[in-house]
Amino acid sequence: MAKFKKKIERHKKALPDIPDHPQTDLERLAYVDLLSQIRRAGNEKHTSVEVLIVAATQKAALEDLNSRINGLESLTIKGSHGQESLHPLVKERRQLQSGYLQTLGKLLLTPRSKHTARVKEDDVDPMTGGLDDDNPILRAIS
Repeated sequence: MAKFKKKIERHKKALPDIPDHPQTDLERLAYVDLLSQIRRAGNEKHTSVEVLIVAATQKAALEDLNSRINGLESLTIKGSHGQESLHPLVKERRQLQSGYLQTLGKLLLTPRSKHTARVKEDDVDPMTGGLDDDNPILRAIS
């Protein structure tokens, strides 16, 4: 007999002000900031708590990394053969920024993701449920 997987419960009403996931102080501040942006944008019902936690963690890590980079004497280091190259923290910041922007897109907090979500909602005609006038079934009924 096949076993059924336990269904993950989703927050049906609102996102929690403080998640159950253990967080650092920076992550908590980032979570509260992102949650306020999501609520202001009206995207709360389309948001997953897990993605919000990941975004808060990424934002906190990015802020920490920025403060470390600002404390560096130089953004370059000398390689093993004396050549100058970019500091590894700067490279890490680039990767983290890229991942953070992708996560913000999933939360519909970037201009492109907002536009894409709005276009998808606008494409569906409430009267026909997304069906167009060229549909032969609709023409036969009317």
